[in-house]
Amino acid sequence: MKGIMKSIKTVSFLGSGNVATSLAKSFYNKGLKVDCVFSSKIKNATLLASKVDAKPFDKISKDFFNSDLVVVALKDDVIEDVLRGVNFKNSLLVHTSGSFNTQKLSAFSSRYGCFYPFQTFRKEVETDLSKVHFFIEANLEEEQTSLIQFAQLFSDLVVPMNSKERKSLHIAGVGVNNFTHYLLSLTKQYCEDNNLKTEYLSSLLLQTIQNSFYSENSLTLQTGPARRGDILIIQKHLDELKDTPKFKKLYKTISQLILDEFHENQIKL
Repeated sequence: MKGIMKSIKTVSFLGSGNVATSLAKSFYNKGLKVDCVFSSKIKNATLLASKVDAKPFDKISKDFFNSDLVVVALKDDVIEDVLRGVNFKNSLLVHTSGSFNTQKLSAFSSRYGCFYPFQTFRKEVETDLSKVHFFIEANLEEEQTSLIQFAQLFSDLVVPMNSKERKSLHIAGVGVNNFTHYLLSLTKQYCEDNNLKTEYLSSLLLQTIQNSFYSENSLTLQTGPARRGDILIIQKHLDELKDTPKFKKLYKTISQLILDEFHENQIKL
């Protein structure tokens, strides 16, 4: 079957969360028409729809089929349940997930793909899409070209990528974003609890990112008491953290991993 490549000018959204809200507002601000917004809670659909002059729905209606593009911005574990029983026929249907297998959309449309913006989104934070990588996949070459051209309206950082590669990228993203965010947030809280200004750490943080992410053989640049095998210092720090159990657990866990890496599993905390 041949795809029908055409420019994408109208979009509908299944979902009203962080990703849907950020994309819908960005599309709208770019002059695209947002037709419909679906959420299982009509209140949420109405809230987003009101920001982009769209129609809110808590059930998927035929109105969605008139859009050039239907964006599924839902949690992976509910996508198939929400779509079940709906035949989008020739609508171009795409998901925005890092881990969802694009092929699963074949049960709901003959034209399907992935439109994955690789960024962390929050409804209350405006995101500059021009600095965001978009990873694109489609079942037909014509649709992939169409989606790439569409993504290029917002960013020059557009890359074709299949589901397997995208899943690996998503795992890497969890490490660099979610894990790092949690680590930095606990560290920030520790500073606040101990009357330390976080600005004291800014230069160290920037150098750490440079060493760990932009240097070759970055593990060789590891420093600190665990790298040296300085158990005395580590134990003193753990004692100091007795009233901060989450940070203590994090400190001990990561210290042990570093010890295992550089001391051949010979030192146990």
